[in-house]
Amino acid sequence: MSNVETIHNWLVAGGSSEEGRQFLFEFIQDKNLIRIFSRKTKYQDQIIRRVLAYKYNWKRPEEIKFRDEFPYLDDIGCPPELKILATDKITTYKKFKDAHKALFDCTTNEQQYLTAKLVIENYIDNTLIYNELKYYNKYKKLLGKHPIFASLNRLKELRRSSPIELIEKQTKLKENIWRIESELKKGDKPHLQVEREQRLKLRLAELEEVERLIESYR
Repeated sequence: MSNVETIHNWLVAGGSSEEGRQFLFEFIQDKNLIRIFSRKTKYQDQIIRRVLAYKYNWKRPEEIKFRDEFPYLDDIGCPPELKILATDKITTYKKFKDAHKALFDCTTNEQQYLTAKLVIENYIDNTLIYNELKYYNKYKKLLGKHPIFASLNRLKELRRSSPIELIEKQTKLKENIWRIESELKKGDKPHLQVEREQRLKLRLAELEEVERLIESYR
Protein backbone atom coordinates (compact mmCIF):
# COMPACT_ATOMS: atom_id res chain seq x y z
CA MET A 1 0.00 0.00 0.00
CA SER A 2 1.38 3.43 -0.95
CA ASN A 3 2.02 6.21 1.54
CA VAL A 4 -0.91 8.21 0.12
CA GLU A 5 -3.29 5.25 0.46
CA THR A 6 -2.13 4.66 4.04
CA ILE A 7 -2.83 8.27 5.01
CA HIS A 8 -6.19 8.30 3.19
CA ASN A 9 -7.19 5.18 5.12
CA TRP A 10 -6.06 6.84 8.35
CA LEU A 11 -8.17 9.92 7.60
CA VAL A 12 -11.25 7.84 6.78
CA ALA A 13 -10.90 5.57 9.82
CA GLY A 14 -10.03 8.40 12.21
CA GLY A 15 -6.74 6.88 13.35
CA SER A 16 -4.76 7.88 16.42
CA SER A 17 -3.31 11.38 16.82
CA GLU A 18 0.16 9.96 17.31
CA GLU A 19 0.01 8.27 13.90
CA GLY A 20 -1.09 11.56 12.36
CA ARG A 21 1.87 13.37 13.87
CA GLN A 22 4.26 10.81 12.48
CA PHE A 23 2.75 11.20 8.99
CA LEU A 24 3.02 14.98 9.32
CA PHE A 25 6.62 14.97 10.49
CA GLU A 26 7.66 12.91 7.46
CA PHE A 27 7.41 15.99 5.23
CA ILE A 28 7.90 18.76 7.84
CA GLN A 29 11.46 18.81 9.14
CA ASP A 30 11.62 22.16 10.96
CA LYS A 31 12.10 21.62 14.71
CA ASN A 32 10.12 24.72 15.72
CA LEU A 33 7.20 23.64 13.57
CA ILE A 34 7.34 20.11 14.92
CA ARG A 35 7.22 21.54 18.43
CA ILE A 36 4.03 23.46 17.59
CA PHE A 37 2.30 20.38 16.18
CA SER A 38 3.50 18.18 19.02
CA ARG A 39 1.20 19.77 21.59
CA LYS A 40 -1.41 17.20 22.37
CA THR A 41 -4.62 19.22 22.36
CA LYS A 42 -7.87 18.66 20.54
CA TYR A 43 -7.21 21.72 18.36
CA GLN A 44 -3.79 20.46 17.31
CA ASP A 45 -5.17 17.04 16.46
CA GLN A 46 -7.86 18.50 14.21
CA ILE A 47 -5.37 20.83 12.52
CA ILE A 48 -3.02 17.94 11.81
CA ARG A 49 -5.89 16.05 10.16
CA ARG A 50 -6.70 19.05 7.99
CA VAL A 51 -3.06 19.60 7.03
CA LEU A 52 -2.68 15.96 6.01
CA ALA A 53 -5.99 16.00 4.13
CA TYR A 54 -4.82 19.02 2.14
CA LYS A 55 -1.33 17.67 1.55
CA TYR A 56 -2.61 14.34 0.24
CA ASN A 57 -5.64 15.69 -1.61
CA TRP A 58 -8.28 13.96 0.51
CA LYS A 59 -11.75 15.49 0.67
CA ARG A 60 -14.41 14.87 3.26
CA PRO A 61 -18.00 14.16 2.22
CA GLU A 62 -19.82 17.42 1.49
CA GLU A 63 -20.68 19.28 4.69
CA ILE A 64 -23.89 21.14 5.52
CA LYS A 65 -23.83 24.73 4.29
CA PHE A 66 -23.21 27.31 6.99
CA ARG A 67 -26.60 29.08 6.74
CA ASP A 68 -28.42 25.76 6.53
CA GLU A 69 -26.70 24.57 9.71
CA PHE A 70 -27.57 27.75 11.61
CA PRO A 71 -30.80 29.08 10.06
CA TYR A 72 -31.55 31.18 13.15
CA LEU A 73 -28.90 33.69 12.01
CA ASP A 74 -31.52 35.16 9.66
CA ASP A 75 -34.11 35.54 12.43
CA ILE A 76 -34.94 38.99 13.78
CA GLY A 77 -34.57 37.67 17.32
CA CYS A 78 -31.06 36.31 16.79
CA PRO A 79 -28.63 37.83 19.35
CA PRO A 80 -26.49 40.51 17.64
CA GLU A 81 -23.35 38.96 19.15
CA LEU A 82 -23.91 35.82 17.09
CA LYS A 83 -24.49 37.80 13.90
CA ILE A 84 -21.14 39.52 14.47
CA LEU A 85 -19.45 36.19 15.12
CA ALA A 86 -20.99 34.65 12.01
CA THR A 87 -19.46 37.44 9.91
CA ASP A 88 -16.12 37.07 11.67
CA LYS A 89 -16.18 33.32 11.06
CA ILE A 90 -16.14 33.84 7.31
CA THR A 91 -13.04 36.07 7.56
CA THR A 92 -11.30 33.82 10.09
CA TYR A 93 -11.93 30.68 8.06
CA LYS A 94 -10.55 32.35 4.92
CA LYS A 95 -7.39 33.35 6.80
CA PHE A 96 -7.09 29.80 8.09
CA LYS A 97 -7.42 28.32 4.59
CA ASP A 98 -4.94 30.81 3.09
CA ALA A 99 -2.36 30.10 5.79
CA HIS A 100 -3.08 26.37 5.50
CA LYS A 101 -2.33 26.46 1.78
CA ALA A 102 0.74 28.69 2.24
CA LEU A 103 2.21 26.19 4.70
CA PHE A 104 3.38 24.05 1.78
CA ASP A 105 4.91 26.98 -0.12
CA CYS A 106 7.25 28.14 2.67
CA THR A 107 10.93 28.25 1.74
CA THR A 108 12.47 28.91 5.18
CA ASN A 109 12.05 27.53 8.68
CA GLU A 110 10.89 30.93 9.93
CA GLN A 111 8.19 31.17 7.26
CA GLN A 112 7.05 27.67 8.08
CA TYR A 113 6.91 28.43 11.81
CA LEU A 114 4.98 31.71 11.43
CA THR A 115 2.57 30.26 8.88
CA ALA A 116 1.85 27.29 11.13
CA LYS A 117 1.15 29.74 13.97
CA LEU A 118 -1.36 31.56 11.76
CA VAL A 119 -3.01 28.24 10.90
CA ILE A 120 -3.37 27.35 14.57
CA GLU A 121 -4.55 30.77 15.81
CA ASN A 122 -7.17 31.21 13.09
CA TYR A 123 -8.32 27.61 13.46
CA ILE A 124 -8.81 28.05 17.21
CA ASP A 125 -10.75 31.31 16.72
CA ASN A 126 -12.88 29.69 14.03
CA THR A 127 -13.58 26.76 16.37
CA LEU A 128 -14.51 29.07 19.26
CA ILE A 129 -16.99 30.85 17.00
CA TYR A 130 -18.45 27.56 15.79
CA ASN A 131 -18.89 26.41 19.40
CA GLU A 132 -20.87 29.57 20.19
CA LEU A 133 -23.14 29.10 17.18
CA LYS A 134 -23.64 25.39 17.86
CA TYR A 135 -24.41 25.98 21.55
CA TYR A 136 -27.09 28.56 20.77
CA ASN A 137 -28.54 26.30 18.11
CA LYS A 138 -28.98 23.55 20.71
CA TYR A 139 -29.88 25.45 23.88
CA LYS A 140 -31.22 28.79 22.56
CA LYS A 141 -28.95 30.72 24.92
CA LEU A 142 -25.46 32.20 24.69
CA LEU A 143 -22.38 30.21 25.66
CA GLY A 144 -20.40 33.45 26.05
CA LYS A 145 -16.86 32.05 26.04
CA HIS A 146 -15.57 33.79 22.91
CA PRO A 147 -13.44 36.94 23.59
CA ILE A 148 -15.97 39.07 21.73
CA PHE A 149 -18.31 38.92 24.73
CA ALA A 150 -15.71 40.61 26.95
CA SER A 151 -15.33 43.28 24.28
CA LEU A 152 -19.08 43.86 24.07
CA ASN A 153 -19.24 44.15 27.86
CA ARG A 154 -16.65 46.93 27.64
CA LEU A 155 -18.88 48.71 25.14
CA LYS A 156 -21.77 48.48 27.60
CA GLU A 157 -19.57 50.04 30.29
CA LEU A 158 -18.73 52.90 27.93
CA ARG A 159 -22.41 53.77 27.69
CA ARG A 160 -22.44 54.46 31.44
CA SER A 161 -19.55 56.94 31.18
CA SER A 162 -19.88 60.70 31.59
CA PRO A 163 -18.98 63.08 28.72
CA ILE A 164 -15.64 63.93 30.39
CA GLU A 165 -14.80 60.26 30.86
CA LEU A 166 -15.68 59.58 27.22
CA ILE A 167 -13.33 62.32 25.98
CA GLU A 168 -10.51 60.91 28.13
CA LYS A 169 -11.18 57.43 26.76
CA GLN A 170 -11.29 58.78 23.20
CA THR A 171 -7.79 60.21 23.61
CA LYS A 172 -6.40 57.01 25.11
CA LEU A 173 -8.01 54.85 22.44
CA LYS A 174 -6.60 56.96 19.61
CA GLU A 175 -3.12 56.67 21.13
CA ASN A 176 -3.57 52.93 21.54
CA ILE A 177 -4.79 52.50 17.96
CA TRP A 178 -1.87 54.56 16.61
CA ARG A 179 0.55 52.35 18.57
CA ILE A 180 -0.96 49.09 17.29
CA GLU A 181 -1.06 50.34 13.69
CA SER A 182 2.61 51.37 13.98
CA GLU A 183 3.48 47.90 15.27
CA LEU A 184 1.68 46.29 12.33
CA LYS A 185 3.38 48.57 9.80
CA LYS A 186 6.82 47.75 11.19
CA GLY A 187 6.18 44.04 10.74
CA ASP A 188 9.08 43.29 13.07
CA LYS A 189 7.20 40.62 15.03
CA PRO A 190 5.11 38.64 12.54
CA HIS A 191 4.34 36.02 15.20
CA LEU A 192 2.21 38.69 16.94
CA GLN A 193 0.31 39.70 13.79
CA VAL A 194 -2.96 37.90 14.58
CA GLU A 195 -3.03 39.12 18.18
CA ARG A 196 -2.32 42.71 17.08
CA GLU A 197 -4.99 42.59 14.38
CA GLN A 198 -7.53 41.39 16.94
CA ARG A 199 -6.56 44.14 19.41
CA LEU A 200 -6.82 46.76 16.68
CA LYS A 201 -10.26 45.56 15.67
CA LEU A 202 -11.51 45.74 19.28
CA ARG A 203 -10.04 49.22 19.89
CA LEU A 204 -11.53 50.58 16.66
CA ALA A 205 -14.95 49.27 17.70
CA GLU A 206 -14.58 50.91 21.11
CA LEU A 207 -13.49 54.22 19.55
CA GLU A 208 -16.46 54.16 17.19
CA GLU A 209 -18.83 53.70 20.13
CA VAL A 210 -17.10 56.39 22.22
CA GLU A 211 -17.37 58.91 19.38
CA ARG A 212 -21.00 58.01 18.80
CA LEU A 213 -21.75 58.59 22.49
CA ILE A 214 -19.85 61.90 22.53
CA GLU A 215 -21.84 63.04 19.50
CA SER A 216 -25.10 62.13 21.26
CA TYR A 217 -24.34 64.68 24.02
CA ARG A 218 -24.04 67.56 21.55
